[in-house]
Amino acid sequence: MISGKLDLQSLPEPGYEHGQTADVFVPPQTENEKRLAAIWQDALQVGKVGLNDNFFDLGGHSLLVAKVLRQAEAVFGVSMPMQTFFDTPVLADQVVLLEFLVDSIF
Repeated sequence: MISGKLDLQSLPEPGYEHGQTADVFVPPQTENEKRLAAIWQDALQVGKVGLNDNFFDLGGHSLLVAKVLRQAEAVFGVSMPMQTFFDTPVLADQVVLLEFLVDSIF
């Protein structure tokens, strides 16, 4: 939209939502998945969080990212840079990253 006009060619297909995840709810299974999901639930004030859920699609924003990162550091004992959260906003990906960080310090 450089000229002030909307570039219709650059718009996503109808029905697409940014960060859209699978329609099927996949509940957390492992202890780490459940712990991180609980942190997200607390921060986002939502009833349930599935493995395919995107933090930002659930209403998250940068201030809540900071809260989640502080709580995750207290629970998992590792700190993650804020940017990695923006790069991997899906719960399942966050768990993989956290487990990698935890394994790399031990």
